[in-house]
Amino acid sequence: MKWILSVLGLISLLIIPAITSAATFTSDPIASPTEEWTPSSAVAHYTLLDDGVRSPTEGNMADNIWATVEQQVADILTLNLPTGNCNITSVVVWGFYSAESENRATVAIDIGGLNAWSAEQNVPNNNGLNTWFSLTFNGDWDTTGTETLRVRLTHPTEQAVITIYSLYSVETYTSSAPSTTMKFIKKKKGITFLN
Repeated sequence: MKWILSVLGLISLLIIPAITSAATFTSDPIASPTEEWTPSSAVAHYTLLDDGVRSPTEGNMADNIWATVEQQVADILTLNLPTGNCNITSVVVWGFYSAESENRATVAIDIGGLNAWSAEQNVPNNNGLNTWFSLTFNGDWDTTGTETLRVRLTHPTEQAVITIYSLYSVETYTSSAPSTTMKFIKKKKGITFLN
């Protein structure tokens, strides 16, 4: 769509909305307001997971959070989101982990801190190996740049042992307020000049 504004019939202003394309944003945990999993050391849990490591590189296994068979626990982690007015269509949570068979740990997300949690997704079993999982949450979230992402890790009771070494998220988004391109059109003696 184009808009042309004429000034005294001599100069027109052509306004062309910029075409936006999807972009991605990657973030590590910056806080852990709820901490119920067992930490490998007595520090804030998010500091044990914010390794800055990306799949397929192995996470740092020296620090982690874990849950045993007897524990019914949940950790909530806070991560940044893209700045500015955005429309987020996908959030992928990545974790480097080890889980015994019959693991039933789950992941859910919330954008904006309104406790509008997504449906839980199961962390896959990996038979005790050290591998990455990725869980994709699709939606339609409008943000203004002040919101954060919350990731909830839940381990039900009487389930297998699971250890998480690293975690990060990747958001796919577009700008909600695209910029515009403005061009002046000068008319002289029936000839149009585009600046």
